[in-house]
Amino acid sequence: MGFPTMILIGAADDWTPADACREFQERTRNAGTPIDLTVYPGVYHGFTSTQAKPGFRNNLGHWIEYDEPAAKDAEAKTRAFLAAHLGQ
Repeated sequence: MGFPTMILIGAADDWTPADACREFQERTRNAGTPIDLTVYPGVYHGFTSTQAKPGFRNNLGHWIEYDEPAAKDAEAKTRAFLAAHLGQ
C-alpha cells in the first residue's frame, strides 16, 4: 500500500495534463494507493500563484494563470488533507 497522495490540477493545464493524473489514479487504485484527485474545470497550470495574474505564456509555450476560486479551494483541501493524514 502506498502513501496517501493528493493531486490538485487544472483541466486546461497543457503542461501537466489532467488525463495523465486520472490514468495514474486508475493504475494505482488496485495497489491500494489512496489518491485524492481534484481536477478544476477551465483552470490552467500555476493556478495557485498570484504572480500569474494576469495569465501569461512561459518560455516553453505553456499558459500559466492564477485562478482565485480554484486556489482558495485547493488551499482548503490541502489543509484538510494534511490534517487528516498528519494530524493538527
